[in-house]
Amino acid sequence: MRFTIVRNPIVLLVTANFLLFLDGTLRHYPTVDETRLVPAGLVHWRTGDFSTANDVPPLARLISAVPVLAATPFLDPCVDFERQKYWTEAVGLDRASQDASRFIYHNRNQFVILFCLARVPNFLWWAMGAWIIYHWANNLYGKPASCLGLIFWSLGPNILAREQMATPDLPVAVAVLATSYAFLGWLRKPDWNRAALTGILLGIALLADFAVLALLPAWVSIGTARWFLKEHDAPQQPAKSWAGQLFIGTTLCLWVLNSGYLFSQTAPAARDGVGGSASGLTSLATLVPSDYREGLAQRWRDSATEAGDASISTSASARGGFSWTMLAWKIPLGTLALILGGAATSFRMAWMRSGVLDQLAVWAPPVFVLVLASTILAPILPTSSVLILAAPFAIIGISSLSIFFRPAFRTTRWLILGLLASVLLNSLTTYPSFLCCLNEAASGTQNATSLPRWMSGRDCGQDFGILKSWLREHPESRPIGLACRQIVDPQAYGLEYTIAPSLNSHGGSDPKDAPWYSLQGGPHPGWYAVDAYSLGTVQYAYFKDFKPLQRLGASLFIYNLSRDDVESARRHLHLSPLAETISIPNDALHDGFVRRSYRDESGVEYNYAVFAPPGHRSGRSYPLILFLHGYDEREGGPRGDAYLDVTFPLAVKQRRDNFPFFAVVPQGRSGGWSPGGTDARMVLAVLKLVQDEYEVDPKRIYLTGVSSGGAGVWSLAAEHPELWAAIVPIATAGCDPDQAQRISNIPCWCFHNLYDFKYPITNPRAMIGALRQAGGLPRYTEFFGLTSDVGRSSSLGSHDAWSKAYMLDALYAWLSQQTR
Repeated sequence: MRFTIVRNPIVLLVTANFLLFLDGTLRHYPTVDETRLVPAGLVHWRTGDFSTANDVPPLARLISAVPVLAATPFLDPCVDFERQKYWTEAVGLDRASQDASRFIYHNRNQFVILFCLARVPNFLWWAMGAWIIYHWANNLYGKPASCLGLIFWSLGPNILAREQMATPDLPVAVAVLATSYAFLGWLRKPDWNRAALTGILLGIALLADFAVLALLPAWVSIGTARWFLKEHDAPQQPAKSWAGQLFIGTTLCLWVLNSGYLFSQTAPAARDGVGGSASGLTSLATLVPSDYREGLAQRWRDSATEAGDASISTSASARGGFSWTMLAWKIPLGTLALILGGAATSFRMAWMRSGVLDQLAVWAPPVFVLVLASTILAPILPTSSVLILAAPFAIIGISSLSIFFRPAFRTTRWLILGLLASVLLNSLTTYPSFLCCLNEAASGTQNATSLPRWMSGRDCGQDFGILKSWLREHPESRPIGLACRQIVDPQAYGLEYTIAPSLNSHGGSDPKDAPWYSLQGGPHPGWYAVDAYSLGTVQYAYFKDFKPLQRLGASLFIYNLSRDDVESARRHLHLSPLAETISIPNDALHDGFVRRSYRDESGVEYNYAVFAPPGHRSGRSYPLILFLHGYDEREGGPRGDAYLDVTFPLAVKQRRDNFPFFAVVPQGRSGGWSPGGTDARMVLAVLKLVQDEYEVDPKRIYLTGVSSGGAGVWSLAAEHPELWAAIVPIATAGCDPDQAQRISNIPCWCFHNLYDFKYPITNPRAMIGALRQAGGLPRYTEFFGLTSDVGRSSSLGSHDAWSKAYMLDALYAWLSQQTR
C-alpha cells in the first residue's frame, strides 16, 4: 500500500502510541480510581443498579467493563442495605470501595489481568481523539498542522498516562473534543442533522464526567459570538429553525443521558443541588436521572474536603482540588512555551479577522475550564481533570504554529522544532511512569520527596508491581512497612507488608489524636516503602528528613532507617526515645514450647505450654506474655490439636531464637474466658504455676488474646486489673465499655481489622472511646485487610488481624517498656 509523505509519520505515531499503551497497560498495577470504578461498571451491567460509584457518571466504566465481562469474573456486589449503610456511615467505606474489595478478594488470582482488559477500550478512545485532532487541525491550518497535533496527542506524557488507565479521564477529553467539533460544524452550517449529532455527543460527554459542566458556559459563549460574526457564508436561519434545532439537540442530549441509566432513574422531583438551584431550572432537573444529580452532589461534598490523614485511605474521593502550581509542574516547559506561541498566533489570526469563530472554538473551552476550576467549580475540577480536558484544545492551538514551517520563517521554525524535541525528551525521561511526570521546573521526579503532594490520591498504586519484584530480590526487607493510598489491601497483590508508623494530624504521636487507620508511634527502624502522595501528608512527612535508599518507578520511595537516624529524628520531632531492646544470648535451652498439663480441683485436666526466652538464667527476671486463644483452638475444637501452630504461638516460634519474653499458652475447653468460669480460673492457676517455676518479673506480665480470647482480655483485665502491666486485645469478639473505668490505667494496644464482618469494628471503637473518656491513653490500630482468611467460607471479610499484629516489632518494643 502506498502512503503519502504526510501519512508515513502518522502510521509511525499511531504505532509508537500503541506500543507505549500496550507496555504501560501490562506493566502498571491498578490505581485507586481503577479499583473503584471497574467493579462498579460490572455491577451496572449485572444488576442495572447505578447507585454505586455515582460520584462519577457511568459511561467510561460501562465501556471498560465490557472486555472484563468477557472473562467471566466472579462478582459479589453488596446487596445487603443495612450492611452497606454500616460500612458507609461507621467505617467511611462507600459501596464502590466495598464492591472493589470483594471483587479483588474473589478474583485474587487474576485481577491484574482483568484490569488490563479494562484498559483496552482506552486505545479506541485515543484513536477517536487522534482522528478528530487530525481533521480539525487540517481544516484550520493544513496537513503539517495535523501532523504536529498528532505528535503531541501520541507522545505527550500526560496523554499517555491517562490512556493507560481505565478511568474517565481520556474518555471525557475525547467526548468533549468531539462535542466541540460537532458544535462548531453546526454553527458554521446549521441544519437538523448537525444539531442532532451535537446533542447526542453532548449527552455522551455528560455521561463521561461531571467536569463537562464546566464546558457548557464556553459553548454558550461560542454560540452567542456566532450571532455577531459574519465570516461564514451559510445562509441565515430563521429564529424558528434555530429554536427547533436547539430543541431537538437538547432532547437527544437528555435522551442519551437517561439511556446511560437505562431510563430508570428520572425522578419526579429534584431535591438535589449543588449550592442551590434556581426555581426556573427545577423542571429541567427532573429530566436528569436522579443518580446523576445525586452523584454530582456527592462529588461536590467529597471533593470539597480532601481526606489526607491516612496511610491507607478508604476515602472515595481523594481527588484533591485545583492548583495553578501543580498544573504548571505537570506540563513540560516546552509544551508551555508552544501553548503560549499557539495562543499568540491564534490571537493574531483573530485580530486580522481571519477565522475568529474557529479560534474562539479552540481556546474558549480551556480558558473557561481554567477560570471555573480556580473559582466556583474547584470541587469538581481537580488539577488532573483540568489538565486532560484542556489538553486536546491546547494541542490544536499549538498546531497553528505550523504556519511558521515555511521557508520564510527559518529561525522560528528551528525554535519550534527545538521546543518539540524538549517535549519528546521529557516523555523519554519519564518513561514508563508518565502518570508521575513533572517538568524541568519541578526538577523532575528525582527530587519529588522535597515537593508538596504532586500525586492525586486516586492515582496511587501503579508501582506496586515494581515493589513486588523488588521485595522478591530483597527478602531481608520483608515484611516491609508500607505507607500508601489504596482502598484494597496490598496483600491482595502478594505484598508482604506492615503499616508504617505515622504521626497524628498535629505532627505528634499522642494516641488520643490517633487516626483510625494508622499505626502510631513516629519513626522506627526498619524497611519502608512510601508513595509520593503519603509524603505530602502530615502523618508521613517525617520521611522527608531521611534520604531514600532507592526510587521504584516514580511514586514509591524505599527507606532503610537505622536506629541512630531514627533516634535523631525523634528528638527533632520531640518524641520520646525508642525503648531499649532486651538482649538475650542465643544459647536457647528449649527449642520452642514445653508442653505441660494442669489438673484442677475437680480433676479436669487442661493443656498448656510455656516458652522460655533463649539464654534465660537465674538471677534475672523476665517479662511474660499470657495468651488466650480463639474459639476454634479450644480442646476438641476444629483447630484444637494445632493450638500451638497458629496465631500468637506461631509468631513466637518464628522468633524463638531471640524472643525476650516468657510466653504462656493455656488451652481452654469452652472457648470462652468469662471471669469466674472454669477456663478463666484455670488461666490464673497456670499463671501462678509458671511464676513459681520460672523467674518472672511480676511487674511485667502482659495479657493478649484473639477473637473470643480478645474478649477474654477485656473481661480478665477488668476482673484483675492489678495483675497486668499491659493488655493487647486483637480482633475481639466482644467488649463491655462499662468496664473501661476499671482498666483505664492499664496500657492497652488494641488491633482490629477494618473489614471484619464477623465482629464489626464498632465494638473495639466503642471500647477505645470509653477508655479515652475515662482518662486512659490506649493505642488502637485498624488493619486495612480483606484477604487473610483465604479459603475460609465462614467469613466474608478477614477476621484475622493477629497475623499482622504479632509480626510487628513495634508491638514487642512497646510491651518491653510497659511496667506496672
